[in-house]
Amino acid sequence: MEKTLKEIQVNLKKEIPFKWRVQSFSKHKAQATCVAYIDSRDVQDALDNNCQWSDRYYSEAGLLFCEITIYADGREYKRTDTGSESNVDKQKGHSSDAFKRAAVKFGVGRFLYSKKMQYLKADAIKTSSNYPNVVDDNGSKIWDITKHINIKIKQPISKVITPTEKLNACKTLTELQTVYQSLARTEQTAMAALKDELKTKL
Repeated sequence: MEKTLKEIQVNLKKEIPFKWRVQSFSKHKAQATCVAYIDSRDVQDALDNNCQWSDRYYSEAGLLFCEITIYADGREYKRTDTGSESNVDKQKGHSSDAFKRAAVKFGVGRFLYSKKMQYLKADAIKTSSNYPNVVDDNGSKIWDITKHINIKIKQPISKVITPTEKLNACKTLTELQTVYQSLARTEQTAMAALKDELKTKL
């Protein structure tokens, strides 16, 4: 039976594994402000695991927009938003941000707004000509900010579920098909043999 949009959104609003990144460095003291986030691949996985969907991009008034469509109740439900450019890759960052903002309107990643900002030490005060590093209490550079903050706030570190584990967890052919379709093309090729084997067991 096809899920309703309401049922889909209940699942999309659930918390999924997330990461931490530096949002800014203070210009007044050696400190970094960190925020919780998910990337576009996390959003794609959340959508893949819960519904049939598609996206498209278009320009309007000089801005790039992303429109996400979810298919449910025999209908198409659309949500649209624009994004901001990235300092690293402007075009890619802009489209990724628009995609994530459109997905938030369906509930994906909305839980992030309840996560408190975290403050870590930096090795310097921010100026116009430097980019400080995040450091621990001993002054050593922190390479994995997510792991450091999760330990600090005692947040369980999410286990990465492999494609094989996802397929092995399937109990019906419908679940098997949904998970298989959510895999990237390279993963689909690698998992083809396992999929056929599992079909005979279900």
